[in-house]
Amino acid sequence: MNTITYLVSWLLAESPLVEDRLDTTHQACQLLCTVHDNTFGWVLELLEALENIMGDDQQGLASQLHDMAAICCSTFDVGDLNVTTQLLNSPRAIEILLFCAIIIHDSPSALLYDHQSQLLLEQDCHLLWRLQHVIGDIIEAGSEGIDIAVNHIWSRYHQGIHWCRNGPVNSTWFTARALGSNGQPLSQIYLDILGGSLLVDGKMVWRLPHIIQNDDLFKSIFGYQVMDVMPSNMSGMEYATCGLISGHHVCVFT
Repeated sequence: MNTITYLVSWLLAESPLVEDRLDTTHQACQLLCTVHDNTFGWVLELLEALENIMGDDQQGLASQLHDMAAICCSTFDVGDLNVTTQLLNSPRAIEILLFCAIIIHDSPSALLYDHQSQLLLEQDCHLLWRLQHVIGDIIEAGSEGIDIAVNHIWSRYHQGIHWCRNGPVNSTWFTARALGSNGQPLSQIYLDILGGSLLVDGKMVWRLPHIIQNDDLFKSIFGYQVMDVMPSNMSGMEYATCGLISGHHVCVFT
């Protein structure tokens, strides 16, 4: 998919020299939308597979998930900012880009990235930096793509109050109030569109903070197991696993 993106980027760069530029750009955008959807489908498949396995196989699959999410993000990197803005002009595109950014940010710290993975990571960091104002404007205009992206990570999330910037006009952090199943305000959510950090009431979701993953006691008990977590409602505990570990829910505090 990276190769296709590079070729389309080259085509778009040459399109000012093409007589029918508008038609060329339209067809290129259609192709890239197909690339986004296909790559995103693979990301979701890897995520589902990761949630259904245990043990040493998790490490390799988590690395594959990280790389595939990075590749999916990179399919938006076509060089021409005007064309990229066209690509992002749909809730589906915002959903894909933000969800993959969260996946990349929350990948386990123990993953050993090869040179290619590191290049993908740096490329995506640069892409999000370039697009931060475009994405921010789309979110402020009311795109539901951000809600769908968060719901992929936190299934209990129900759209509440409209997303708004958390800070000055150039802030990359956005916040919203999630609603419970009864329609009452539940939690305050924060998302950094530049770094992909997602917080619920100030705590990370989906993955444990790196300071816990790297703790010697934690590693002696759980090794490099990849845990799906949410903020815990148990007194004195900060995180709770979404699924069972050896038949039990596990709660963790820092």
